[in-house]
Amino acid sequence: MEDPKEPIALSPGQFQVVQHLVTGATDKQIADVLGLSPRTVSNTLSHVYNKTGVSSRAHLAGLFVRGLLVEDKTNA
Repeated sequence: MEDPKEPIALSPGQFQVVQHLVTGATDKQIADVLGLSPRTVSNTLSHVYNKTGVSSRAHLAGLFVRGLLVEDKTNA
């Protein structure tokens, strides 16, 4: 899959989850840090995968590192 031409905006919650994913944290570790359930983290990542069109943590982390995932602060 090709990388997007423009950055993809994620909700603040989605962006936080991806920030922790990039460190190599598991869903449970992310959940513990953010005060969420592991299922909520898993569901959030599913939405992010759908939004970005990727299907792996590694590819998602790559998009993040290259600045192709940004936090949507319009409703913050």
